[in-house]
Amino acid sequence: MIKVRNLTKHYRNYPRSLPALFRTLATASSGVFRTALDGISFEAGRGQTVGLIGSNGSGKTTLLKILAGILLPDDGSFTIKGRVATLLHLGCGLLIDATVRDNVFLLMGYCGMTYRAIRNAYASIVNFAGLEEYQHVSLGALSSGMRMRLAFSCAMHLEPDAFIIDEVFSVGDIRFQQKCIEKLKSHKLKGGTTIIASHDLNAVKVFSDQAMLLNEGRLVSFGHPKDAVDAYNRILALPPAGGMPPDASTAPDQDRSGDSIKLISADVVDMDMRKKILFSVGEGAIVRLLTKSLCQIENVTIGFVIRDYLGRDIFGTNTYYLDEKVSLEEGVSYEQQFVIQKLDLAPGDYTISVACHDGCSHSDGHRFWHDAVAAFSIVRSRERRFIGCAHLNINFRHQIRV
Repeated sequence: MIKVRNLTKHYRNYPRSLPALFRTLATASSGVFRTALDGISFEAGRGQTVGLIGSNGSGKTTLLKILAGILLPDDGSFTIKGRVATLLHLGCGLLIDATVRDNVFLLMGYCGMTYRAIRNAYASIVNFAGLEEYQHVSLGALSSGMRMRLAFSCAMHLEPDAFIIDEVFSVGDIRFQQKCIEKLKSHKLKGGTTIIASHDLNAVKVFSDQAMLLNEGRLVSFGHPKDAVDAYNRILALPPAGGMPPDASTAPDQDRSGDSIKLISADVVDMDMRKKILFSVGEGAIVRLLTKSLCQIENVTIGFVIRDYLGRDIFGTNTYYLDEKVSLEEGVSYEQQFVIQKLDLAPGDYTISVACHDGCSHSDGHRFWHDAVAAFSIVRSRERRFIGCAHLNINFRHQIRV
């Protein structure tokens, strides 16, 4: 259980020319204050996983460091019941000149485990990290990825009541990431609380029970992961000087339109241009947009993304990726068509979100962004039976090997 009430943290910035000693002895009134956290409050209960998202500089690391006990808040309070394990900087606490074995015993001892407990867990720690063949090799001879795996494995074997983790989804290769996620799922089933900061928005939507979005030190959204991610995308869609969208947390489906091009309608039709909601696996479809240009634009990017019922991005593309140049004349209406030859997706419900911008993504010269403007469903096909989220064309061969 983690409870946070009105956490606030300020930093003082001084001129670079000021010597470090003078900065240390400077009075509270000197320097320029920068607010890293501004009245953050939330709760995470037993068995809950909370994703933490936001742009660089939004206050994520400061919040995690306060919860880990590394920093003290200037105002507010927090309580964490039970034992806490933190992974903010993977490799922190490891000795580069010591062997893998020595590092395990030293690091786990620092964290309060007895020698007998460490000895009993040692084989599992090394096996989880995949370092069985490197037990007596110094860390300096190992890759950074191997060192990160060791640090993560040690933290996972502390069996804490609360995990505070930064970017778990970037640890090691894909196989080790899957092992980490399975371990975290086991931790959750045992009633453990986890807070994970990540830039992997799809992972946050899938893995988290709740998600919180920080922007410029303020809590913008706390609730369903899809709502927090949608609010984050709207922030990214604003011009750099645009600041934070008003009340983003209470308007998860709000659209963002610019003053240069307007979306009139969006739908999904079949290959005969008939509006349709139900498609079979492998059937063709067209994402059709009707837009009106409010000014002349020489080169603009228009695109869409398909999301499943969990809000995960299944597929997306745009005219920039397709190497298609789109120019618009002022006051003219246009129809854009994205022809999908085969909807090789798993049976289920999907939505279409559309965006218009400059460059390759909606964070570059945003013009409009509309979430879930169209929906369709995929139904099972007798000809295409499979498991997973996508259908791949497979040819099977069986022959005698001579």
